[in-house]
Amino acid sequence: MPSEPELIPVAEPEAEPQPVPIELPEQAPVPELEPAEPPPTIEEPSPEPLQTSEVIDDALADGKITPADAQAVVDSLMKDGEVTKAEATALIETLTDSGALTNAEESLIIDALSADGEITQNEVNNLSETLSEDGKFTTAEKELVAEALIESAEGQAVTVESITEAGITLEDLPDEQPVEVRQDENGNEVVITAEVAVALELLTSAGDIISAVFESPAELLFAIGNLGADMSVEERKEASETIIAATIVGNIATTTIATAVGGIGYRRQK
Repeated sequence: MPSEPELIPVAEPEAEPQPVPIELPEQAPVPELEPAEPPPTIEEPSPEPLQTSEVIDDALADGKITPADAQAVVDSLMKDGEVTKAEATALIETLTDSGALTNAEESLIIDALSADGEITQNEVNNLSETLSEDGKFTTAEKELVAEALIESAEGQAVTVESITEAGITLEDLPDEQPVEVRQDENGNEVVITAEVAVALELLTSAGDIISAVFESPAELLFAIGNLGADMSVEERKEASETIIAATIVGNIATTTIATAVGGIGYRRQK
């Protein structure tokens, strides 16, 4: 018998090696970035405020004071809420150093004194003393003091006492300015104009009256025409009643005497 062929063993294919998984390292968490801060702002130093004296010097630099200059001076003086006596004095002295005050300078002084809402009697007195400390008190300076005094009265009559305190006289006031010259025994104020008050002062001196007869008769007549103006309404009424009563008595006496004399003459004729 024929022999069977030998079977050749067939090798089984080797299994392909499986890839070994590669373990990746764990990633660290990414930190959240905080927003970057803006660079600090560099503040430029503000300029130092000018001293009041420097503000005044700047205002006077060109020889004239504008409304803006005046406002700057007043604002500088009012930085602490008030204008002190020392500040007011310094302002007045600075403005008068160059000579007679201009209208703008006078207005600046009044504005400075009234910057806190009022002008006091003490401020008026200080103005007068500062202006006259050089031994000269000009008519224009007296009128400026009078203006400040009138401003301090806030629309009311000024008193003769306040006028004297301020170092001025009735003649330095405007003619039409009301003046309280006195109070009667009941406390009633007697107010007349400065012009009438000046005229009545003429009648208080016999020497002035005699001089006025020859030198200013019109002023004397004006004063005589205003006799009684410095009396209160009550005093004037009382004086009128007294005068009327005296006149009636005088008329009766005159009539009685005339009648008596006539009777005597008649009897003699008989």
